[in-house]
Parts: sequence; structure tokens; C-alpha cells
Amino acid sequence: MNRGLACHVGPLLALGLIGSWTTQRWALVALASALGITVYWPIICLVAIASARHAPGWDLSDESAYWLILPAIAAWGGWGLWRLIRTN
Repeated sequence: MNRGLACHVGPLLALGLIGSWTTQRWALVALASALGITVYWPIICLVAIASARHAPGWDLSDESAYWLILPAIAAWGGWGLWRLIRTN
């Protein structure tokens, strides 16, 4: 069973947030890692969708939801990473 991106980012993000609230030095690395993953994977998914459009066996009837949601997720992660770097 593939649980997707959330099973990897969630614990790392939670660890980074807890570390940040308790002012741990390693929290910045954990948060930056989680946000970096949040930017990277939606972009990779969009590249895979675009690359597989005409592949045999590929049957995705409507891509529009992916092209709407995944860039928003990547932008949120990018904004969070930018904000994290600017404030620390």
C-alpha cells in the first residue's frame, strides 16, 4: 500500500515544529527538510503526469485537479522555506 508523500513529510514536519516550539537547534534542519520535500514531490508528480500523457496504458481522464492543487502545495512549501530562511 502506497501512502504517498504525507507518510514521509508528516513526521518530519511534526518533529521540526515541536523542535521549533521548544527552541531546539536541530529544528531548522527538520523544518527545512520537510518543506523542501513539500516543494520537490509535487513538481516531480507534475513532470510524471506530463511525461506519461501519451504512454500506453496511461488513463488519466482529467489532469486539471493535479495542475491546480500540486503547484499550490509546492508554492506553500516554497513560501514556508523562504520564510524559514529569512527569519533565521
